[in-house]
Amino acid sequence: MAATFFCDPADSADLSQAIEQHGATNPFCTAGYVRAMTELGHEAWMAGLRHNSEIAGLSPAFVKCGRLSRVLEMPSLCAGASEPQFWDGLLGFCERLKISDLLLDTFNSPPVEIPHLKGELDRKQREEYTLDLQKLELAAVLSTNHKRNLKKARGAGVSLLPASDPTACDEHLRLMQASTNRRQDRGETVSMALDPAESSAFLKHGVGELYQAVYEKQPVSSVLILRSVKAAYYHSAGTTPEGMGLGASHFLIHAISEHLKQSGVATFNLGGAEPGSSLARFKTGFGASVISLASLRCYLGPVWKKKLRSAVVLARRQPFFRVLVGRT
Repeated sequence: MAATFFCDPADSADLSQAIEQHGATNPFCTAGYVRAMTELGHEAWMAGLRHNSEIAGLSPAFVKCGRLSRVLEMPSLCAGASEPQFWDGLLGFCERLKISDLLLDTFNSPPVEIPHLKGELDRKQREEYTLDLQKLELAAVLSTNHKRNLKKARGAGVSLLPASDPTACDEHLRLMQASTNRRQDRGETVSMALDPAESSAFLKHGVGELYQAVYEKQPVSSVLILRSVKAAYYHSAGTTPEGMGLGASHFLIHAISEHLKQSGVATFNLGGAEPGSSLARFKTGFGASVISLASLRCYLGPVWKKKLRSAVVLARRQPFFRVLVGRT
């Protein structure tokens, strides 16, 4: 019997066992992540394929409405997304819900072949970097540069601090901004958004864990990871210029990796980076394997609404409009 597509509300009683099972290896499929996204204003769904009564995989889907949009965002895709019926079913679901924008990301996803989709506007090839914690000797696979920085940080007395108090989120955002500024100064494209509500929601609902590298009682590097039972995902990070000089970011990622390994976590996904960028070199230096993926953006709404949205964007750029609404 052929597999059938489904997309049900994430709080459906018949999905609770599947979420627990599939969420064990994917933080984006956990109940904690769903609760956090719901708190942030999203309507949570779970999509996948059923073989008879068995659920082959889950892909979280979040709907959010604007004045001129109804957006469906899927942060992570399951292996079942390789099947044609997954995409046929998803597009049908989008039509029923009158989705205008479909955003497909592949965070912590297996290599999935995404076909050309109706309304496709943009497709980007991306790479993620994954550590197989239980198979790797983490200290041995470090690059020469990373070993040198790790030794420097330890010699300076940098230490690991798991952080959970509310002020830790503020420090995390401050350090993220420092890293963003540094990369922009080097001419790199930075797409990282600074959202304090998101970080707080992840910590509140138990899917996020915050770790900081501390030097002379001050945080100099910070990493927010998303956790499930067997997997972790590097969500965001930041380091001060002083921390960079101390090798604090190298120390912090290695220390988190060792901690996760001792806790029985199987994989630590260091997230994505532009191929050839300094961030990509940083992540591969920990001995990570590279996974090639893609992200997509599709417009599924009526043409008139797309034109109206474009007109609104153009109008907002005009000096007269900014004066009219009090923005100068």
